[in-house]
Amino acid sequence: MSNSSSVLEPSSDIQENNEVEPEEESTVSDEFETAASAEESEAGNMTCTLASLRRRFLDTYHHRPERLWVTVNGIPVASLDVNKDNSLTVTTKVAERLSFVEVFSEQQIRLAMLNINTGPDNPIETEARVSLSNERELDISFEERDSELSIRLGYRDPEIEGWERLASLGAY
Repeated sequence: MSNSSSVLEPSSDIQENNEVEPEEESTVSDEFETAASAEESEAGNMTCTLASLRRRFLDTYHHRPERLWVTVNGIPVASLDVNKDNSLTVTTKVAERLSFVEVFSEQQIRLAMLNINTGPDNPIETEARVSLSNERELDISFEERDSELSIRLGYRDPEIEGWERLASLGAY
């Protein structure tokens, strides 16, 4: 019997070791699941962020403004009602260093933003074109010389031009 007893003892030791090992495995497994869950959460957040950015881009791309506002360093300097003659030129004195020029719609949707790096001996002349849906375009150009800023804004919408042509012919 002593032989069978000695056989049982190692067997019980093995069982005890087996009981400990699964606990260690579950701890490693839990850590892996936590890391995987964090990665999934981060991927989910990135997906939500990308979807939000895409939605905002499409909202801006398809937005049809009725009025455009031009701001210099965040200060509104001019506005333009969107109609047949969609161009505006404004000249203003710049009291502080020019940092950026923006174009917003009446709904505060930013359609364009131009960052500028100016200096006293660095006259700036810049232009940009923003392509929007349905062949619409927003053109903005500006020139800074001797602390005076000249801004030119243009907005082209073929649909407005088409409707106005129909109205002038009495078809609308």
